[in-house]
Amino acid sequence: MIACSQVSVGTAPTALCAVPPGPCAVTVTNAATAAAVYLGTGSAPTTTTGAPVPAGQAVTVHGYPGSRGASLYAVAGATATVGVFISSGG
Repeated sequence: MIACSQVSVGTAPTALCAVPPGPCAVTVTNAATAAAVYLGTGSAPTTTTGAPVPAGQAVTVHGYPGSRGASLYAVAGATATVGVFISSGG
């Protein structure tokens, strides 16, 4: 399966996607020119507890056999547009 979406992220935590269980790759791109985006699997990541995706960059998270999957959320210090690309299965 391949899926993609575009989400506007601001200062409140925003649901990005469901990371599927098992082998997969989830790439999050940050199209903002100045604002970093912060990722987390809990519903309340913050700019201090989330994993950063710098402005203009992309980060890929891999799932492996036995991975349970999770809901992925994001928050930013200012409004940013985030692209989400999911690849899973065989």
